[in-house]
Amino acid sequence: ELFNQPKPVDSILDDFAVEAQNFANSLTQSAAFASGALAFRLMNENVSNIFSAILAGLNIGISFGTMTNVARYKIRNEEARVIFAEEKMLGVMKGVFAVMDRNEQDSVPIEKNPFVIDLEQRVAVFLANAKYYDYDEPLDFIAAYRTLKSNINDPKAVQAFMNLITGHFIVDTYHVNSYVQESLVRIYRTLDDMYRLLTQDVNKANGGDEARIMFERLTRFRDDLESTLQYGSTRWGFVKRRPLSQWDCTVVFKYFYSLLCCSTRSCFLPTAPISAETLSIIKQARYLSRLHDSKILRREIRDLDGLFWATRESDIASLIFMSTYLVFVSSIVFTIARIFDIKVLEDIAFWGTLASGIGAI
Repeated sequence: ELFNQPKPVDSILDDFAVEAQNFANSLTQSAAFASGALAFRLMNENVSNIFSAILAGLNIGISFGTMTNVARYKIRNEEARVIFAEEKMLGVMKGVFAVMDRNEQDSVPIEKNPFVIDLEQRVAVFLANAKYYDYDEPLDFIAAYRTLKSNINDPKAVQAFMNLITGHFIVDTYHVNSYVQESLVRIYRTLDDMYRLLTQDVNKANGGDEARIMFERLTRFRDDLESTLQYGSTRWGFVKRRPLSQWDCTVVFKYFYSLLCCSTRSCFLPTAPISAETLSIIKQARYLSRLHDSKILRREIRDLDGLFWATRESDIASLIFMSTYLVFVSSIVFTIARIFDIKVLEDIAFWGTLASGIGAI
């Protein structure tokens, strides 16, 4: 049970929602300042014109601050999506794979087997550590690992390899070096998780086809999710270089398109945005869990929920950013128009007010 403890409370409760509420306050303040600037301008007096220019100038700073805050909020949600892809995606696939019938498990190519994918990463770290600390090539370990891979879906083979790690490699071959032992412990933990999933008390004949369909869907979804992730460093705390498909103006169109997509658990949505496809997979996972009296996939469903809301909040952050950007630009134009008395440019302030009002709503 050491490796199956629930996550701490602070992994569930965060300040994302509280932080998001501040954006509406900032946008409402921008709308008030823009409305005040227009009101003073309509008075068409020298003193009112001065106050109008001052309010428009202050709105530049307010809108820029909102832009930086929402950009940080978007980056945080994107980092949450990256964490899911790197640390939780394979866990979801393994949970569904373990519910499949044994024959269907064996029919999956070994390079697509989530257990093998996870193990290959752990074993690669162990081999690298053994080489780094001048150990001979672990031929006996490699031979035992190949034997396990030839029967990777058999709990008895998994148990035998676990016993070999604890009874031979950790306590005998590599007992001197704690760093190499640590990599072996990580392999053992992965094997322990495999054994738990493969031996769980579920009727695999119930919903077997649904589990196979969902696993195939998750395999495609993993590649699609990877293409939408935003890696790279962040400059000045709120600037990150992104490809054109992930620019805020592009994401806004994808967000409204996702609202039109009908999420269904029964079929794959090839043209749907990643948020809509995530919601469809959540519905399918909940249906599969109900087939087994909700005894399975409870953690996996919660992880998928986290991915969905991180994606949705990231899209909404792009919408707010574009709205604030319009306010920012229109405030600059309005200020310039007041200073140089360019009446044509003053009309742009109306669109800035409109954009700010929509964002605040």
